[in-house]
Amino acid sequence: MILFETVRNRLLSRPPRGVAEILYVASAIAVPTMIRGAMDPWMTALPFVVHFPFVLVSALFLGWRAASLVAVGCAMLGNFFFMAPRYVFLANAKDAIGVAFFLLSCMMIIALAETLRRAVAEVETRRSHEAHLSLELQHRVKNMLAVVQGLAFQTFRDPSSRSDLDKFEGRIRALAGANDILSSGVAGTCRLPDIAIRALEPFNRDGALILDGPECILQEESCVPLALALHELATNAVKYGALSKPDGRVGLCWKRQPDDGTEVGDLTLEWSERGGPRV
Repeated sequence: MILFETVRNRLLSRPPRGVAEILYVASAIAVPTMIRGAMDPWMTALPFVVHFPFVLVSALFLGWRAASLVAVGCAMLGNFFFMAPRYVFLANAKDAIGVAFFLLSCMMIIALAETLRRAVAEVETRRSHEAHLSLELQHRVKNMLAVVQGLAFQTFRDPSSRSDLDKFEGRIRALAGANDILSSGVAGTCRLPDIAIRALEPFNRDGALILDGPECILQEESCVPLALALHELATNAVKYGALSKPDGRVGLCWKRQPDDGTEVGDLTLEWSERGGPRV
C-alpha cells in the first residue's frame, strides 16, 4: 500500500526540469546500455531488450518529452554498440529497420504511459472535487438539521409535549451522526461497529451497552435506516427496558452469513436486554 501511494504521488508530481531532468535522462540512457554491455555474451541477438523498461519508467515519471530523448539515445547507443556490424551507425537497411521498430515500440510505450499519467491526474482532480462537494453538502445538511431542530423546539413549546420533543431531537441527532459517517469522504465508512457506536453513544452509561461482532462494511443505503433503528431500540430500552434500571445491560451482536471472511453476504443483528423490569 505504501509503495502504491509512493508511485501515485510520483505520477501526480511535476516532472523534473533543468539540470535534474538532464541527469535523469542521461542515467536512463547510460544504465541500460551498461547492463546490456555486461550481458552481451549471452544475448547478442537482442540489442534493445534491456532498454524498454527504462523507457517505460522515464515516460511514467519524467514525462513524454524526456522519455522521447531516452528512446532516441537508447536507439543510437544500441545500434552503435550491439548491432552488427558494430561501432557504425545504421550500417545497413537491416539496422535501420531494427532501430525504426524499436523507436515505434517506444512511441507506443510512451503514449500508453502518458495516457496513464493523465488518467491518474484526472482521477485525482475529480476525487478532490468530490471531496470538496461532500464537505459542502455535509455543512449544508448540518445547517438544515439545525434549522429543523430549532423549528421543532419552537413548535413543541407546550410542556406536555416535552417527551415528543426529546424523541424528535434524539432522532435528529441519530440522523446527523449517520450523515457524518456517510459524508466523511472515505470509501467504506458505513461500517460496523462505527455506526453502532455513533448511534448508541448517548445511551452508553457506565458500559451499559456491549457490542460484539466483526468489522464489516455495509451498503450506504443501509446506514441511515440502521442508525435510526438502533436509536429507536435504545430509546425504548431507556423508557421501558434494561436501560431504565441501574444494573440493566444491552447487548448488540452481529455476524455475517456466510461467515467465510469475505465482505460479501447477509448480516444478522441481535439486540438483547437483561436486568430490566419484569415483564
